[in-house]
Amino acid sequence: MVDELIYEKTMKILKNSKPEFADYLRILLTMERSKRKVMGIRYDVVGISQDEVKSVPPYVFVILHHIYGILERLDNGNYKFVDWEASYKALMDYSVGTEVIYTDGEDDIPDDLFDDILGYDSYKEVVLDALRSPDPVHILFVGPPGTAKTLFLLDIAKLSGAKYVIGSRATKAGIAAFLYEYRPKYLIIDEIDKMPLRDQAVLLSLTETGIISIMMFRKTISFRVDTKVFAACNDERRLARELRDRFIKLYFKEYSTEEFRKLVPTMLVKREGIDLDMAAYIADKLSKYTKSVREAIRVARLVKSRVVRDGYDKKKIMKYVDFLIDTLYSKRSKFL
Repeated sequence: MVDELIYEKTMKILKNSKPEFADYLRILLTMERSKRKVMGIRYDVVGISQDEVKSVPPYVFVILHHIYGILERLDNGNYKFVDWEASYKALMDYSVGTEVIYTDGEDDIPDDLFDDILGYDSYKEVVLDALRSPDPVHILFVGPPGTAKTLFLLDIAKLSGAKYVIGSRATKAGIAAFLYEYRPKYLIIDEIDKMPLRDQAVLLSLTETGIISIMMFRKTISFRVDTKVFAACNDERRLARELRDRFIKLYFKEYSTEEFRKLVPTMLVKREGIDLDMAAYIADKLSKYTKSVREAIRVARLVKSRVVRDGYDKKKIMKYVDFLIDTLYSKRSKFL
């Protein structure tokens, strides 16, 4: 029989703790399981190194023993669980039940979050409403490379509790491991259409229920995160239909030359700290070859690096911008 008192105490710990505390408890429970035999089969600890065992702070043992009575102190100074099954059941209920785990972040979303983006006022309102919604609302930005969808992602990435990933560079461990480690409040995914199908399946579960499953210690661990997904892609047709249906879709087109020349200076001044005249010069030069916001940011960062090295001399920096853009595009045109 499960000791209901132990169960309630464990749930109390979890409800009043941060995710890291739950992780420590999970490690301790798994260590305890390694000493037990179920149906004659010994459960070995897999994936817990000695360093990870040592990483459990002493205060965790003290709290669990003295305050909650879940750990019993032995004569040799070690501890053991009074009721392992009750504690483990509470931990699993916490992971998949109504309790939600997420990275702490500020709830206040500034009204001027997207002020550096030219136009798209109706889109800004929709995204702000999604960010402020008490329930998860997921948004997919669709359009060619370097459009305003990139700026939306970069602005959201500035919020506390946000994590930014690029779909084409997903880690070998996958998005499930990423979510387990960071538990973001806002998950920002660029190039989601280039994500492996395995990770798209994880996102399907995340955007539908918020429940994710991952293999740890030879056991499937399920956990729930209150995460809002903001993703961007060039071609939504490369996403599974079921995943597309989980998003509100906002469509973007390439900036016109006039729009690009108006947007980029303000954006570079605000984001990169570039002098307004120099930002306008970069925008004017680039607009002859591209309307990519990313390219403007890259050029601006190279300019900043040169200013740090050589100091700010307007004429010399303008010549450097000419050199950069000529190198990037004039030479490139010979191979097109």
